[in-house]
Amino acid sequence: MSYRVTSYEALQTNLSAAGTTLMLCRANIGRIALSDEEKADTLWRIDRQIAELEAMRLELTRPATHKRSSPTMRKSHLRPIA
Repeated sequence: MSYRVTSYEALQTNLSAAGTTLMLCRANIGRIALSDEEKADTLWRIDRQIAELEAMRLELTRPATHKRSSPTMRKSHLRPIA
């Protein structure tokens, strides 16, 4: 099984699942007793995820210079050893 996102449909499915997960985490966040260390760790994780989303946004808004070929269509740059 490959975990690579290789289609629009897979991308949308994963983003939807991420959104659902975020809503479930957020639903009762105020009722969870967190230590200062746990709060700091949670904030760090949130910041990292925001950074990943911003990187995705940047990549999607950047003008495409060429269309990427699918991984199965790429030619190997390595020569076979004889």
